[in-house]
Amino acid sequence: MLFKNKRGLELPITAIIVLIIAITFLGLAVYFIKTLFTGGTEILSGELAKIKGELRKNMEESGESFIFSVGDELEVKRGEPLKFYIGVRNTILTEKCYRISMTCLKPFTPVAQGGKCGSLETDLPVGGIDQDGTPPPENWFPKFLSEFTVQGNEVAVNPVTLQIASAQLDTYLMEAKVHDGAFNQGQCDFSQPTTPLTKRFHIILK
Repeated sequence: MLFKNKRGLELPITAIIVLIIAITFLGLAVYFIKTLFTGGTEILSGELAKIKGELRKNMEESGESFIFSVGDELEVKRGEPLKFYIGVRNTILTEKCYRISMTCLKPFTPVAQGGKCGSLETDLPVGGIDQDGTPPPENWFPKFLSEFTVQGNEVAVNPVTLQIASAQLDTYLMEAKVHDGAFNQGQCDFSQPTTPLTKRFHIILK
C-alpha cells in the first residue's frame, strides 16, 4: 500500500513540474515573438519616417509635389522586383484624395525594329488607375497603392514594386499622372475633372 501511494504521489508531482516548464517556455516564446514583431514595426516606422523626411526635403528643394525615392531613372532586370517609394505632397490645408496612373509612352527602339510598350506601340497604361478608376490592361507595378488620401500640408509616402515579366529589353519613356479629388464625408470624389500632376521618367529593362 505504501509503495502504491508513493507512486501515486510521484505522478502528479511530475505532471506539475512538466506543466511549469511548459508554461515557462510558452511565456518565453510569447515574449520573444512580441519583442520581434514590436522591434520590426519600430524599424519599419523609423525607415518610413526617414524616407518621408528625405522626400519632403527633396520636394522643398525641387518644388515638386510628386517624387520617387530612386530618382527618374529606374533600372530593373526582367522578372525581378524593384522596390522603391513615392511621395505625394498636399499643398492645401484640407485633406485630398489622389489617384496615380503609370503609362509607357514609347520604347527607345524604333517600332520598325520591334520596339513596343508591351502589347502596344505607344501610350500603354501599365500601372495604377486613371481618374475614372480604370485599371491598366497590363500591370508593371504589382504592388502599388494607386488611390489614397493625404492630410492638409502633409506628405504621403507609399511603397511601390516594379516588376516587368515579359516586355522586350529596352529603355522606356514613362509618364506618371497624379489625379486629385475631393474628400467629402469620408468618401473620395473624382467626378470633377482636374489637371493632373505629370512626371516623366525612364525604365531601363535589362
